[in-house]
Amino acid sequence: MYYASTAEADGEVFIIKKTMKELGKYYQRNLEVFGGNADAEYIVFRGKPSNKTYQGHYTLHNGRLKKKPSLLETLLGSVFTTTD
Repeated sequence: MYYASTAEADGEVFIIKKTMKELGKYYQRNLEVFGGNADAEYIVFRGKPSNKTYQGHYTLHNGRLKKKPSLLETLLGSVFTTTD
């Protein structure tokens, strides 16, 4: 399986790696070499760019891509965790 990713700043430039781990290492290496925004969001797709499935928004944490919770998940989590 392939994972394709595009950063918000990059637009439609796809980076394709075989695993999520390789994709995270790629972005970590670029961050260390070129600098940039450490809090950047990456949109990750599963499959090749011609036949892709949206996986979610991810952020980089020490060379690993971690899924960012969606706004709906955040709102539902705050509704169900609050008690009166």
